[in-house]
Amino acid sequence: MGVTGDSMERLGIRDGDLLIVDRSLDPRPGHIIVAMVDGEITVKRHVLRGRMPCSGNPRYAPVPFVDLEC
Repeated sequence: MGVTGDSMERLGIRDGDLLIVDRSLDPRPGHIIVAMVDGEITVKRHVLRGRMPCSGNPRYAPVPFVDLEC
């Protein structure tokens, strides 16, 4: 998966980087996750603040999870 954008740059994931996703792992707090939100793929850090994953760039707001599907 290729990264587009700068929402995770503070965590070392930059525009143009290539991500390898291991779908066999269960998402846990602190993990970097790949999720589908409103039909678009997004990459966030899974943080338990209600169930709000955080971006790695303060210019982007957290995205609330309605349901985690692994």
